[in-house]
Amino acid sequence: MLFWSLDMTLPATWQTASIGELLLDVEKGEPSAWHEESFFYVDIASIDSLAMKVSSPSEIRVDEAPSRARQHLQAGDVVFSTVRPYLKNIGLIEEWLDGQVASTGFCVLRADEDISYKYLYYFVISDDFIERLKPLQRGTSYPAVRDADVKSISIPLPPANEQRRIVAKIEALFSEIDHGVEELKAAQQKLKRARQALLKAAFEGKLTARWRAENPDKLESPDALRQRIQAEREAYHRCQLEQWEKAVEEWRASGSEGRKPRKPKPIKLLSELEDHELPELCEGWAWLRVAEVGQVGTGVTPLKRKEDYYRNGGVPWITSGALNKDFVLEPSGYVTQLALEETNLRLYPAGTILVAMYGEGKTRGKCSELRFEASTNQAIAAIELVEGGGLKKSYLKWFLKMNYEDIRRRSSGGVQPNLNLGIVEQLMFPAPGPDEQALVCETLESQMSYIDQLDIILINARQRAESLKQSILMQAFSGRLVPQDPDDEPASELLARIRAEREAEQATAPRRRRVNKAEATS
Repeated sequence: MLFWSLDMTLPATWQTASIGELLLDVEKGEPSAWHEESFFYVDIASIDSLAMKVSSPSEIRVDEAPSRARQHLQAGDVVFSTVRPYLKNIGLIEEWLDGQVASTGFCVLRADEDISYKYLYYFVISDDFIERLKPLQRGTSYPAVRDADVKSISIPLPPANEQRRIVAKIEALFSEIDHGVEELKAAQQKLKRARQALLKAAFEGKLTARWRAENPDKLESPDALRQRIQAEREAYHRCQLEQWEKAVEEWRASGSEGRKPRKPKPIKLLSELEDHELPELCEGWAWLRVAEVGQVGTGVTPLKRKEDYYRNGGVPWITSGALNKDFVLEPSGYVTQLALEETNLRLYPAGTILVAMYGEGKTRGKCSELRFEASTNQAIAAIELVEGGGLKKSYLKWFLKMNYEDIRRRSSGGVQPNLNLGIVEQLMFPAPGPDEQALVCETLESQMSYIDQLDIILINARQRAESLKQSILMQAFSGRLVPQDPDDEPASELLARIRAEREAEQATAPRRRRVNKAEATS
């Protein structure tokens, strides 16, 4: 993207100045100096960084005011977060926040009366302004700039009348763009509802109703489906036991070195399900529990203070943060073979379905599929299905994705509710036979792919809208957005007047201090 620069030729009536030259002082002090009982507090959390506006200030009692609440706001102020400035935590103080209080985490920009505060605001939200601040950042974990850095940035200054024309043009163009963006958002909401409707139809049997009507010979009773899945799991478990017994013999033959191989957990037996407790399903469909179709386990976080569990580790280890995508393609970290042997870690094979039992934000309830052998931490439920069994892995994965919100609601606990293995094991889902499962998954893959393509188009359109806004700002601050008027007072005279006022204020301030000192002495 191109940015305005000092090398760009500006109109003859324009000037350049530092932002600081165009500002008035902001009063600072205790909130009790301006409020008796409570006030609205504008801090970083109050900012909507996408809309770049103050959206949700907190109402705070004066006697409970945080130490950073010290800046007295006026309508028209521009608040700019000096921490991680690239995040654009920026807002324009509206009339309803006049007289309220801002955090010292903001650089508060109060435009001189001869400067359009909206012109200043639009310059501050421009990519050009942010790019020129980046080299001035200090720190790594929390890169920040100082108020002085913000005020040192040069701003192209047109005549006062032209500032107002530029602001009017920007707002008119932005209004048109925002209207289009709202339509794009509405279209995205329709796609979201379409996804849910498609998934709902899939697991109610509506997507495959025609197939069932045309293939009655391929349908089986619910009991037959459940018993076949159980038989396949029992056969798989017998195979696991045989492999374990062989591993134990080899362990004993080696002199019992290392940890004894773990015996496979027993499989869950089919439970009796009472028909009246569950909704009626399509012909050939059965209600199943996760514990009846797969083995559910978890992992652990080895002691961080034990370096031997981590140093030069080669065993992939997964945390819940890796489950925000459909597939886990790389580990969150590595642990050692010693950690695998001495803790409750275990290796899960590629193809294991992982469900986040707890995690920050929207992580809890997310599901993904492991693409390589790996261990996990205790925040993940790992579901191993029998290879080639009566339940297809992709079918269960689609069901878990569809019921993400419902699964989250099943969480237990107080401030930070979590899932647990018991909740995951008892999750119930409707399932048809393998042939119909395959058709459900194939239909979902095809139609979801089409919806996803439409969503990408809408996302790209919204990104182009933001780029268009930045292009408008670039034209605005280079003098190309509106025509110049030769009758306007040149910016040089405007700037000279502001500078003269500043010099007069600075000249009188010391005299006031001397007078006050003399009065105090007398």
